[in-house]
Amino acid sequence: MNVGPWAIAAVALALLPLSPPLAQAQTPLTERDVRVGAERAPGAGPASAYRKLHALVVGINQYASRGIPPLAYAENDAREVARLLRDLYGFDNVTLLLGRDATRDRIVEALANLQDRSKVSPDDGVVIYFSGHGQTVPTASGEQGYLLPVDASVNLDDVHNAAPFRRYAIRMDDLRSDADAIPARHVLFLVDACYSGYLSSKALDETPPELVNALRYPARQVITAGTKGERAVEHHAWGHGAFTYKLLERLRIETEPVSATSLGSWLKRAVPREVAARAPQYSLTPQAKYLSGDGDFYFIRRGHALDPAKLQRAREPVAATPSPEYYRRIFEAERLLNELERESGARR
Repeated sequence: MNVGPWAIAAVALALLPLSPPLAQAQTPLTERDVRVGAERAPGAGPASAYRKLHALVVGINQYASRGIPPLAYAENDAREVARLLRDLYGFDNVTLLLGRDATRDRIVEALANLQDRSKVSPDDGVVIYFSGHGQTVPTASGEQGYLLPVDASVNLDDVHNAAPFRRYAIRMDDLRSDADAIPARHVLFLVDACYSGYLSSKALDETPPELVNALRYPARQVITAGTKGERAVEHHAWGHGAFTYKLLERLRIETEPVSATSLGSWLKRAVPREVAARAPQYSLTPQAKYLSGDGDFYFIRRGHALDPAKLQRAREPVAATPSPEYYRRIFEAERLLNELERESGARR
C-alpha cells in the first residue's frame, strides 16, 4: 500500500493523546480505612471495614394531612431496624426519628449532619432507612419520586398537582444529591415505600463484587420495597411491612458479612414469596440499584473479624487504567487506516 505523508499525519493526529491520558485511579483504602487490632472502630470487630458506622432511621404511622392514610407498623419497623443496627452490627451513631419527630426539617437537618466532615469521614459507612409513604408524581418530562415526612401537606388522591409535593415532601433527586455530599465511602438507602422516579445508573448485579473491590471503591446504593403502582404491604402476622420483615429476618440470622448487592438480590425473591403467602391480593417487588460507584456496602456483625489477607489486598494501590478517550483514539486511528487502505486499493 502506498500511503502518502498526509495519511501518516492524519493517523498521527488521531494517536497524539495516546501517551496518557490515563483514567485517574480510584483511591484505595489506606491503613486508616481498615482498622485492625487495637485501632479498631468503636463497636466493630477486630478487623473492620469501616472506621465508624452511621444511620438515619425514620418511621411514620400517622400523618398530619388527612389526605395521607395512616400506617400500622412503620414506626415499629424503624425501631427494630435501629435496634438491629446498634446491637448486632455495631453502628456507632444512630439517629431515630419517629412519628411527629419525623418532620421535613428534622429529616433535612439529620441528612445535613451526615454531610459534616467533622462527624463523618471517608472511611465510614452510612445507612439511611425510611418506612412510611412514598409517592410517584407525574412531571412534564416523566415522573418524580417523593418520600413523605409527617408534616407533608399533600393529598395522595391528587398526585397530578405537583406543587404541594415539591413544597412539602422530599424529592428522591434531592436525596441523591445528599448522598453525593456525604463524605462516607459507602451510603446505602433502605426504603420501605413504593414509588418510581429515582434516578439510578444501573441495577445491582446478582453477583456482588469481590470483597476487596467492594471495600476499596465508593458506592451509593438503594433498595426499595417496590415501585410505581405497587403498595408497601403490612400484615399483623409480621408486625412490620413485608420489606422490613424480610430485611430484619435476613440480617438477624446472617453470621457472615452480607453485601447490599446480595441482600437486594435476596429481597427481590423473598419479599414477593412472603406477600403471595400472606396477602396474595397485592404485588410487591423490591428494587435494588446503584446510584453511583462500583463498591458495595457490607453489613458485618459486631465482633466478626474480616480476613486480614483480603483487607491487606484492599489497601494495595489500584493501577491506573486507560480512559475511554484512549480507546476512542485507538478506534479512530484504526478507522482512518482502514479508509486509507480502501482508497489506496481503489486507485490501483
